[in-house]
Amino acid sequence: MHRLHQENKYVNLCAPLSIATGAAVTPIAVDGTGFDRVGIFATHGAQTGATKNTIRLTVYKSAATGGTYTKVTASDGTMASTASNKVGLIIDAAIDPDKPFMKVYGTGGGLGTSVMIVALHAVLYKGSRSLPPTQEYTTAPVIVA
Repeated sequence: MHRLHQENKYVNLCAPLSIATGAAVTPIAVDGTGFDRVGIFATHGAQTGATKNTIRLTVYKSAATGGTYTKVTASDGTMASTASNKVGLIIDAAIDPDKPFMKVYGTGGGLGTSVMIVALHAVLYKGSRSLPPTQEYTTAPVIVA
């Protein structure tokens, strides 16, 4: 646990904002240099309005902050426009070492008229590192009765 902040980087991608039909998240560039995976976490509040909306997120990559960004394959995520208790979406993607800069584009869509508050966060981490050989023996299950 003492290395948690050494092996992870946490980035707030946007302040909580209101997304309605056609509204978009203004993306910021995130530098993934030194990491090999990124987890994008999206949460939303209750939707208010007659019909529900959909949120679509996609991760893009580039070799430089101001460079041309291209879509990361299979990085689309959608929170459907249904009335449910699902309040989050997670996208996990590999970081291309040749294109370590990423942006997350998000849009509100669907035929809904409702508005919802959305927050986006990214966690950069070293997912491909090998664990110490004793890792499986250093933890013990905790049972709470």
